[in-house]
Amino acid sequence: MKKILSLVLAVLMLATVLCACSPAANTTTAAKPNNTTAPQAPTNAPTQPPVDNNVINVDEFVGDVANWEFDTELCEVVDGKLHFDTNFPGDYCAAMLKKPQTNGTYKLTLTVNEMADFEDKYTTELFIIARAAYAGTTWSGEDCGQTGYTISAWGDLSEFCLGRCGYDDAFGTFQWNINDGQPHVIEITTTNNDDNTAVEVVVAIDGEEVARVVDDGTKKKPEKDRPNLYPNEGNLVVRAKWMDITVG
Repeated sequence: MKKILSLVLAVLMLATVLCACSPAANTTTAAKPNNTTAPQAPTNAPTQPPVDNNVINVDEFVGDVANWEFDTELCEVVDGKLHFDTNFPGDYCAAMLKKPQTNGTYKLTLTVNEMADFEDKYTTELFIIARAAYAGTTWSGEDCGQTGYTISAWGDLSEFCLGRCGYDDAFGTFQWNINDGQPHVIEITTTNNDDNTAVEVVVAIDGEEVARVVDDGTKKKPEKDRPNLYPNEGNLVVRAKWMDITVG
């Protein structure tokens, strides 16, 4: 009898051990994936969008007059470049590239081929305007309608004024050397601040910065009621008077 009881106890102890070691009952429900979780980006995805420095290379557009608006017929495409044939007393022409932008750079190659003999400083003129409204001069009367930031040069072109339409020399006079019959790369960059209450204007010649100013609207033309800030989009204008120049 004792042997039987011992055998039964041994069987019961073995069963207990086996139950303790067995896997959990199948009544446990496996966790399901959460389908609302957003898919993860691939590991090779860029962390930032590519940088766009908004440089418009004007030379790429000079071969087709359809890209331009003119105020006279004294400008034409010659050998794939834009030729201003205004080397006669009183002749002038303005050309506007129809590629508007706000924050960015216009980059152009300009060659002064010939200049007429000038009687006084203002006989000859060369204007480059960023954020311009139409093909024309920097200002022509109180209802001019022209807009933008200006590079203005007269006389022998040994220096230029940096300003805004309606106030050509608002930000000072700077030296350059472009009247030598050689091509020169001119860049004008305009950039608004975060709330569009100020505009930084930078001019570079042949890759070298020669002027950097900030227009906060406080500098006004003395005794003139003219716009004091141009924060909006516009085009590029090149205007020549009494000189022969090439763009491109």
